[in-house]
Amino acid sequence: MPATPADCFPATYRRSRELLLARARALAAIHGLVIDSRAIDARGPEGETLAIDCCVFGARRPRRAVVLSSGLHGVEGFAGAAIQHRLLAGRLASLRLPDDAAVLLMHALNPYGFAWLRRVNENNVDLNRNFRESFGDEASAGYTELEALLNPPDLDPAGEPGRWHALGAWIARHGERDFQQVVSEGQYRYPAGVQYGGRRRETATTHLLGLVADWFGALETLAWIDIHTGLGPSGEYQLLSAAAPGSAALQFERSVFGEAVIAVAEGNAVTPPVKGMLADAVAARLPAGCRSAFVSPEFGTHPLDRILRAVRADNWLHAHGRPADPGEPLTRAIKAELLEAFRPEAGRWREQVVLAGEQLFDRAVAAVLA
Repeated sequence: MPATPADCFPATYRRSRELLLARARALAAIHGLVIDSRAIDARGPEGETLAIDCCVFGARRPRRAVVLSSGLHGVEGFAGAAIQHRLLAGRLASLRLPDDAAVLLMHALNPYGFAWLRRVNENNVDLNRNFRESFGDEASAGYTELEALLNPPDLDPAGEPGRWHALGAWIARHGERDFQQVVSEGQYRYPAGVQYGGRRRETATTHLLGLVADWFGALETLAWIDIHTGLGPSGEYQLLSAAAPGSAALQFERSVFGEAVIAVAEGNAVTPPVKGMLADAVAARLPAGCRSAFVSPEFGTHPLDRILRAVRADNWLHAHGRPADPGEPLTRAIKAELLEAFRPEAGRWREQVVLAGEQLFDRAVAAVLA
């Protein structure tokens, strides 16, 4: 067991993957283990393989399952991986799994973004906008209006104040919530822009849907915890749900995780409704009659303005800058700020995330596997 919860945070994607696989194999004699690894074509900063690693403990064709996933938004994967490492180093060794049950740890759903410190993948696609049945080239009128400000050709200090003033004026006219909706919901017209959802399913998206098809064919009950960071007060979290307000699905999620579960569509979550989400794709592919509680804990880090600036600068770096030159001072500064935006250095924040994640896992286990 790491000395403190904060010590569970990995230094890099590569180290996280190596340690996760080693710790999982050490538990094979207790639970039985299958490691289902699905690689993408891109490689990591050291030429390493990039893969979604799904560690399945317990039944090979489970009727009940608990899933904990990390890194759908790449650089956010440090937090989810830390919770996974905490469980592997402690809680999972003492867990008693019924014969029809399984625990699945899905590490690095966006391995490229995790390894290269991006929220998006190798094609600038936000994977949580990419789980769609069909693709067009839509973008809202608001996003189209703001595209040049969100994806500027440079970060020249002479021009940046005017751009931020224009963004502020737009927010003053339309409101902060409408601005967040426009920026966050997903757009499919501007490949170099922010929150781009793609023109087709990405390799990692296909791999994830394949894992659902291959492992969940007999499921009757599922609890899935998909860890995210960035929005909300530092160290606190909201339990976000894609279920419709008043639905049986939302009711079941609250029976598993408590009344704190917030349906994003209700309009009072830290994020607005978005398109092409993993949660919706999973729900559509579960066996008929399967009860599913899919929640996304969103752990706050820094104020929204800082998050936006970090994402915008990183988008500029990869669309117009020199991302392949890690020694370039501006590249280093942008990557350091993005990392701080989604994986703060503060030990207290890290401890809060790991302990809360462990508690959520225990709640899922008690509700679904007991």
